[in-house]
Amino acid sequence: AVLITVNLLITFLFYKDPVEKDTSENVFSSLKRMVLVMRDTKFAVLILIYAGFFFIFSSMHTFLPVYYVDFGIKPWESFEAPLMSAFNPLTIVLLGPFLSRYMDRFDSLKLMIFGMFIFSGGLLLLGMIPIWYMMLIGIVIFSIGEFVTHPNFISYVSRIAPKDKVALYMGYAFIPSAIGNVSGSLAGGVMWDNIAVAQERPSLFWTIYVAIGLFTIGNFLLYNKWIKGGRTTTGEGRTVWNSRASVIGVYSLVGVMIVLGLSSGTTTFIGGEDSEEGRGTYQWEESSVTVSFSEENLAEGDSTIYPVEIPYPNIVGINITLTWSDEDDIQRLVRTYRNEPDTFLLGVEMSNMTEVSETAANEHGSEGVIGISLLFDPVEDPFDEESFLHTGMYNITVSMMDAGNYNNRFSLMGFNDPGNGYRLVIEYRYLALLD
Repeated sequence: AVLITVNLLITFLFYKDPVEKDTSENVFSSLKRMVLVMRDTKFAVLILIYAGFFFIFSSMHTFLPVYYVDFGIKPWESFEAPLMSAFNPLTIVLLGPFLSRYMDRFDSLKLMIFGMFIFSGGLLLLGMIPIWYMMLIGIVIFSIGEFVTHPNFISYVSRIAPKDKVALYMGYAFIPSAIGNVSGSLAGGVMWDNIAVAQERPSLFWTIYVAIGLFTIGNFLLYNKWIKGGRTTTGEGRTVWNSRASVIGVYSLVGVMIVLGLSSGTTTFIGGEDSEEGRGTYQWEESSVTVSFSEENLAEGDSTIYPVEIPYPNIVGINITLTWSDEDDIQRLVRTYRNEPDTFLLGVEMSNMTEVSETAANEHGSEGVIGISLLFDPVEDPFDEESFLHTGMYNITVSMMDAGNYNNRFSLMGFNDPGNGYRLVIEYRYLALLD
């Protein structure tokens, strides 16, 4: 945003157009010129065919970042989509000067066809092997194809345009970009939702784009034969650029790509961090973990704290149960001394929640039980920070509040009960994301 603002200021304050504006120009005159250019059949067909390249090129900006995020193709969690996208311009900046040295030696149209082969190969590689480093290699490959293809298209247009209309032809040379990017993004969006996401088959999605790229290459091979009248140039001979076998071979590869995509397997859709479509589509399985502790004797007035770490996100609930058995009554001579109930306190505390505690005493002669149940609403989104809201360290406190003594209602004295043992069980349940 800062660079754009600076550029705008420089343009408005310092730039002066060296060409005076022709005020007599209007929309109708521009349309007349477009009709004039489009009467050139070879140029019109070239525009239509080259729109196929921009159709597959649109996937780079529209669907490649989505593919990277929705299917979890990351070297590590903090590696974001913009970093992956930077490999495209970085490749062009680093390799462009070296590639440009050799491109002047060859025919522009042939370089365009060769560049589209490279571009399609890069898409095929990253689409068929959903591994992050293969994706990086695929980006580097199709970036080279992009660099070879588009500059040579501009060069080719400048060569075939009439000398007095070169600027006019160059202006309309950007029509394929509009046609291909718009149609590619619209059609690609439908295919992405219905094939890549709904069927979890991104490989099929990418092979369809590769097939369109190969179909475009086949059209250019036919175009190359057409502009030469179906004949080879003197001394050129039959080559891959003008032979019928090359055309048939490329068109056959279109069908091969479709079959390859249909036979490819599925890839688990994870869904992006900001993708509302992805939320709720995950497959979850409820799992549980149980931790238990026991104490033979806890003295009256003492407490024990048990730290329990829960490392998982999407906690569904935590059940904490404290049980104990009071001692039996005792017999002294002819008198029976009744063991009074014991009273325990059970508490749980976490840094992001208030302390919860319960106090209870056992019935005479029965087992004592205190239970605390914490229920949570899982977010069911592995990218949402709130899914970790209840993850962390829990401190479970057991306190012996009162150890009931041994008493007899006909006796002035009783016997002391120093404490009691217990068993503590902590069970927590969470939603685990299936692979």
